[in-house]
Amino acid sequence: MKRFICHITVFIAIIVATLILMGIYITYPENGYERAQFVKMGMLSKADRTPSMILLGGSNVAFGFHSEMIEEAMGISVINAGLHAGIGLKMIVDDCARYLQKGDILVLSPEMDHFFGRTAYGEHALAFLYFLDPANYTPLLNLQQWLTVVKNSINYIVHNRLALMTNSDNKEQTDVYHASSFNQYGDVVWHWNHPSPNKYQSTRKEQKELSSVNQDYFNYLVNQLQNLESKGVRIIMYPPAMSNSCYENNRLAINWIERAFAKKGYPFICPHTRTVYPDSLMYDNDYHCQKEGAERHTQTLILILSQEWAQ
Repeated sequence: MKRFICHITVFIAIIVATLILMGIYITYPENGYERAQFVKMGMLSKADRTPSMILLGGSNVAFGFHSEMIEEAMGISVINAGLHAGIGLKMIVDDCARYLQKGDILVLSPEMDHFFGRTAYGEHALAFLYFLDPANYTPLLNLQQWLTVVKNSINYIVHNRLALMTNSDNKEQTDVYHASSFNQYGDVVWHWNHPSPNKYQSTRKEQKELSSVNQDYFNYLVNQLQNLESKGVRIIMYPPAMSNSCYENNRLAINWIERAFAKKGYPFICPHTRTVYPDSLMYDNDYHCQKEGAERHTQTLILILSQEWAQ
């Protein structure tokens, strides 16, 4: 029996190692969406970077801001470091935290799903990011994230083989999910001038029950925020932009998140209700703003911070 278990273990290890190696050596599209992470982290890691306002979260942040407006209104350089919720909030914050410095202002807008179940540890996007630079990301992975990478390795391999076969890099961009969709601040802007082929459809308003809270990750994040504050980084919790339908469906989860962060000393600077926008301002999902939605979400942040800083 012990021999059998040993053989099975070795077999599984070989399969996993093979998948990891295939993922590492298969080329990812040059204009692939996840490549934008390296541009964003490159802006953060510049040796001569001045203290900045860093906008951080998943794609709600990437699609939710007009950073130039903030820079002009607040007189501080802005870096939009948001990309994809599927990377998982643990990796999103871990990766960025390495480059934050004294005087930075971190505006954190987490999607609510990251505090329930295992979403904080990533989905397919984490595997896509990992295989782009394994040496860089291996030290940041915990066991749950490793399982996510292995589970999604075949998806990564198939995705990139199909991209290679169709020569997608040589075709005209037809959707927003490319590295070239970002401007110099890190905002997704391609869709501002291109209508969505999959227009956002609001879901039926039906209150969802509260899912299983991931208390371990919540505590981990709070500890991270405390460590960043000890380095001289200011933390601002700003609710994500979301559609009215999304808010109506998820009020229980949102209420839990607001109370939990307030109890730990990190209250949101405004209620989530203030960053809820009409469904008509969403692009293709609950969190992705069209240009007008991004401008309104940005103006809300500017107004709140201007009032606070004037005191």
